[in-house]
Amino acid sequence: MTPILALSEATWFTIALAGVFFVLFPLLAHGLIGFAVAVAFGERAENRRTDGPWRRPKQQQ
Repeated sequence: MTPILALSEATWFTIALAGVFFVLFPLLAHGLIGFAVAVAFGERAENRRTDGPWRRPKQQQ
């Protein structure tokens, strides 16, 4: 049998909101940022692979 904590309903909601805003949302944001960085690196690698002799020459200053 598990012990039941005698906390008010407001305390449970506070704990749940803290879990959502301080744990779940940061993890989601971190994952999405990591995914965006991985996609950007993939695009960069693909651009470097397909860069041919027809590309625009760099302008010298």
